[in-house]
Amino acid sequence: MLAVVLLMILLGWSTPLPHGVTPWRGQAVSLVGIVGAPILGGLIASRRPKNPYGWLWLAFGLGLALQLLGKSYAAYGVVVQPAGLMAPRTVAHLPRLGGPMALSLVPFLLLLFPTGRLPSRRWRSLAWIAGLSGAMLVSLNLLFDNPHKVGGTVTVVAVTVKIVIFAAVFLSALSLVVRFGRARGVERRQLKWVALAALVAAAILIGGVLGFLSVVLLGVLLGLDRILGDAFLGLLNAATNTAI
Repeated sequence: MLAVVLLMILLGWSTPLPHGVTPWRGQAVSLVGIVGAPILGGLIASRRPKNPYGWLWLAFGLGLALQLLGKSYAAYGVVVQPAGLMAPRTVAHLPRLGGPMALSLVPFLLLLFPTGRLPSRRWRSLAWIAGLSGAMLVSLNLLFDNPHKVGGTVTVVAVTVKIVIFAAVFLSALSLVVRFGRARGVERRQLKWVALAALVAAAILIGGVLGFLSVVLLGVLLGLDRILGDAFLGLLNAATNTAI
């Protein structure tokens, strides 16, 4: 999927995209950030196939790849080659679950690092809350093209669920600090990298909540989602790669 995205970016690079569509340069930056997720997940899963952590990174990378594929396919099929791709507007809606799926997995990338297990039984409640909130977010995006713009109860639920997931990410980052206090040896050195990146990334995501609420309440497109997402992914992926 990422190879197809790269091909469409290269073929459409010279064609400017209309306002409101992520430019080719931005898609290329996202592509570079996403590549690390399946590579990291593949390396871990191939060495430790029974450990869920590698498969978690693979699923996370799959969600991001689907999201980017939808953007690139739509941009190329509608603007660059309107008659060159099959049903670009329809196909572009199919991967819309990729972003919510990836976001739903972020708390578990932090909670399960580096052993593939929760720090203790006390964190089961947070895992359940994060899992149910993620399932709700994915379900809303499956039923509605854009649940944040539907209005009424649907929008309220969508906003609430997303805030809960952001809060779960922040608490999951704190779980790394708890692990660090108990860890020894190699695990302690691993946690030094990821705990620092997770706390910084969590602070970035809290800022994303404020930016997201501003978009919903004021109707002002701030363009923060992609910037914050790329920053978060780059921090978390680089730290996890370095630690492992």
